[in-house]
Amino acid sequence: MTNATGGLALSRGPGPARGRHREVVGSSHLLGCAALLMVALAGTAVPAAAQAPTTVQTVPRIPGIDIAVDGEVARTDHQGLAQFSSAARLTADTINVEPRVRLSQGRRARFSRIRRTDTGYVAAFDVDVLVTVDAATVGGDRIDPDRASRVTLRSPLTGEWRDARIGEQVWLHSSRVVAELGTVRPREVSWSVQRFEIDGRSVVSRGQQRFVPAELPADARTVRVRARLFAVDVTTSDALLGSPTGTELLLTHPDGQVSRHPLSSAGTARVQDLVPGAYELAVAGSGPLIARPVTISRDQQIDLDVYTWWDVAIAVGVAVLFFAGLAVLGRRRPVTRRTEERIVEPAQATRGRRDHLVDDPPGGRS
Repeated sequence: MTNATGGLALSRGPGPARGRHREVVGSSHLLGCAALLMVALAGTAVPAAAQAPTTVQTVPRIPGIDIAVDGEVARTDHQGLAQFSSAARLTADTINVEPRVRLSQGRRARFSRIRRTDTGYVAAFDVDVLVTVDAATVGGDRIDPDRASRVTLRSPLTGEWRDARIGEQVWLHSSRVVAELGTVRPREVSWSVQRFEIDGRSVVSRGQQRFVPAELPADARTVRVRARLFAVDVTTSDALLGSPTGTELLLTHPDGQVSRHPLSSAGTARVQDLVPGAYELAVAGSGPLIARPVTISRDQQIDLDVYTWWDVAIAVGVAVLFFAGLAVLGRRRPVTRRTEERIVEPAQATRGRRDHLVDDPPGGRS
């Protein structure tokens, strides 16, 4: 039928027909959502398979080394990255790396372990450097190697210990790979001096001298241990006359050894490179050897009063004159009469009383 405007009027159907129409539209909407969800899942599944790790990164970056995975070998580029095909099964157990690599003169890398990170697999290497151990005094003077024992070094990070003599080269752990927040990075290793002896005495404080091998100059990797050695300036003088005296200074060291040092015409001598400890000083050539104890813990100036043979002769002469004078004075002292009376009269009085008692007849007086 047509409406008043001449248009075609659609007839409305009964109510149940309209309900069936809504059901068909709702089902189509659900089917469309399900299809979209399946496509989305399929889209994410394909990239997941494509994102399987196919590279191995060396840390630190080491170019030009071979890495093998299931028979497939790849060489690292200038960034230390090795690329494999998608067919390679990369796992921590299938990746094979060279155990030791020379990086440069006096520098090497040691394979540590395979790590899995957020971006793929990492071949971690520890780095060692070749270091020369040297020693000098605090003032910079060189130390005689024959007097020194081995230098003992320790890394507080790794717990490693190393011993080396003066002038000897030793490999020291320079860096190791550590994991942080899903990634890995190299970390420098520090070392400290634990012990160093000269003439049997320790001349360093344990753990105070620290150094980092990675920070040493590449052209001359040398660690110089600073030893606490001291110098003593000795001045000798006559104890009575005050003039310089002696020809040699005899120094007894803490280990019992005796060293001789010539005295100048001014009675002075300088002794260097002394370890801390208790010593004894004596002066030869002018009098009896008398040892004087002295403790050396820093650079010192010591003034020694020396008793020479002249001092001994003068002291003996004075003593002889003194006692001779006492003897002479004692002989010349007169004995006075009053003194004789004190000594004689009591004896005479006692004898008179005894005679009177003997002569008196028995019975008493008449």
